[in-house]
Amino acid sequence: TNTDANYQQNMAAGIKLFRAKSFSQAQAYFEKAHKISATFGTSDPRYVNSLDWIAQVAFRLGNYEDAKHAYEYVLYARKKTFGPNSTEAASTQKDLDLVTKAIKKTD
Repeated sequence: TNTDANYQQNMAAGIKLFRAKSFSQAQAYFEKAHKISATFGTSDPRYVNSLDWIAQVAFRLGNYEDAKHAYEYVLYARKKTFGPNSTEAASTQKDLDLVTKAIKKTD
């Protein structure tokens, strides 16, 4: 659909900028993609995936609380979809642990 194509374009642009370490610019595209993905439903993989990228950007920008909240939802969704012992859940748990450590260091 047109909405999915728009989502994909925003994600592709965000990923390209993220890899170029242009995190603030990437964030804008991921947020657009995330807003579009909400129309697919909050359990849709596109919603969860765009939120995961938003969390990664927030972490790189030092916005640890934002990253933590995003990763918590991503972890919840991935456990529900793939199971609590899945590689997807384990990978997200690892990201969440890094954010939690970063928050403790700044306290």
